Amino acid sequence: MRLLTLIAFALVVVAPLRAQRDDAKDVRFDVASIRETTAPDDVRARQLPCALPPVERSGSRIRVHLTQLCGLIRVAYEVGEYQVARIPDNQGIGASNFFEVDALVESTAAPSMEDTRLMLRALLAERFQLQVRREPSAP
Repeated sequence: MRLLTLIAFALVVVAPLRAQRDDAKDVRFDVASIRETTAPDDVRARQLPCALPPVERSGSRIRVHLTQLCGLIRVAYEVGEYQVARIPDNQGIGASNFFEVDALVESTAAPSMEDTRLMLRALLAERFQLQVRREPSAP
């Protein structure tokens, strides 16, 4: 009887967790635009490092203003500046290139920050063919 109870408990607890993980892979924006934008002269002159951009979540709209690609990666993957490496400067995605993201989701409520991160990951993979490889840090 205890074994049957344990199996039933495992099915009730583990199945929803697995379903949540599977659903996370399918979280995407309904409509999204990433467009290159011209940064103000004072921003370009300062040669800013990879800044963490603010993410506006209002109703069904997500907006990220004036950010570099590395900033979008930092938001999407919750990593520090030192953890983003090997972004080529010569392909329109380097430190001198700035972008704006404007996206819509299906629901009228603002998505959670975790869902926003998952959607940004999917968008970066689709639009920039971003491939992420996690490496242990050197001692």
